[in-house]
Amino acid sequence: MNNPTLDFFDYAAAIVSVTALFAYANHRWLRLPTSLGVMTISIVAATSILILDSLGVPLLAVASRFVDAIDFDRALMHGALSLLLFAGALQFDFDDLVRQRWTILSLSSIGTLLAAALTGLGCWALLNAAGIGIDIVQAMLLGAIIAPTDAVAAIMALRNSRSDPAFAATVSGESMFNDPAALVLFLLLYEAEFVPGTFAVGDAVGIVVFQVCGGILLGAILGQLGRHVRRHVRDSRVQILATLAIVMGGYDLSTWIDTSGPLAMVTAGLLLNRDFKRVESTSAAPPHDLSLFWEVMDEILNACLFALIGLELIALRPDPRLLILAIAMLPVSLIARYASVRMCLEPMTADAHRQAVALTWAGIRGGVSVALALGLPDSPLREQIVHVVYVSVLFSVLAQGVTLKWVLHKLGYVAT
Repeated sequence: MNNPTLDFFDYAAAIVSVTALFAYANHRWLRLPTSLGVMTISIVAATSILILDSLGVPLLAVASRFVDAIDFDRALMHGALSLLLFAGALQFDFDDLVRQRWTILSLSSIGTLLAAALTGLGCWALLNAAGIGIDIVQAMLLGAIIAPTDAVAAIMALRNSRSDPAFAATVSGESMFNDPAALVLFLLLYEAEFVPGTFAVGDAVGIVVFQVCGGILLGAILGQLGRHVRRHVRDSRVQILATLAIVMGGYDLSTWIDTSGPLAMVTAGLLLNRDFKRVESTSAAPPHDLSLFWEVMDEILNACLFALIGLELIALRPDPRLLILAIAMLPVSLIARYASVRMCLEPMTADAHRQAVALTWAGIRGGVSVALALGLPDSPLREQIVHVVYVSVLFSVLAQGVTLKWVLHKLGYVAT
């Protein structure tokens, strides 16, 4: 019998099945937040495969073929990210978000750029001191990849705790809006590094303005369309189908017209979120079914995403020298994160230090950073960046994510 060719459904079925198995094991024994537990078990599984292979058990070849066949960059950036951003925007407490709007705007724009620049400078100094030649544009590219934070682990750690609503809104809002800022910066630096002779400052400014303004405008149109359906259709099944079409079709449209798809999804989700607040007291069908659908979608996609991040260890082919340098980069990225947050908060509050420490530890990296790193062209630079990013994500999810509630309790942002 000929070996069957695996197709999209085969890989999707395998990913969901493995994620479900890991989620069950976490629920029974580890009892960590789902995404954290799934990622922890997937890392243990990947490490076990590598160890068994070194002992002569031929599992690595099969596992590597499976992991290598998954285009992580495309699966996230051109698939799951649109659903995750929209679902996240729907779950905000809109009133808290509005109250913290200036802090969120400052952190997600100026703070993200500062964090990318400071991380890049630290990386440039450290790697050149270690004898690994890297120019300033390459270092800034790494900074842009590490800069965006992922609220998934932070929100899950805070979900069942009595946390400060303003702080929770700031963490969620910053992570939601800094993805578009970091992606635009990444695209500019990517073009400067890998498409020589085409980069110009004037063009870069025009690209940024078009990406940002176009993304917001497209998101506003999609959000209004969603609000129209929500108000005129009582059947929650039709509402769910319509929002799926808006998200998937809208994100695909953004790639065709070259605007910021992430920003469009966040804008559309926030407009529909605001509409929920207004119609809950009317005779229209309550938004419970629609909200629940997107909450479950968010949980499932995040669990699958974190399982894949852990399994990517198999494809990483760890280089001990690069791993040591990646570990040395951890304090650099944390210091850069703290400095950027502190500079943004200093004009706004007298308690900038305490808030900066809390937001630094809550600034967990996730799938976007991994996807951007894996999406780079094959080169020695890619290997260096992938090692640094992967170690940074593992540390932030497993160390910061697991201890986040304890740290925030010590700082007074989570009640006992």
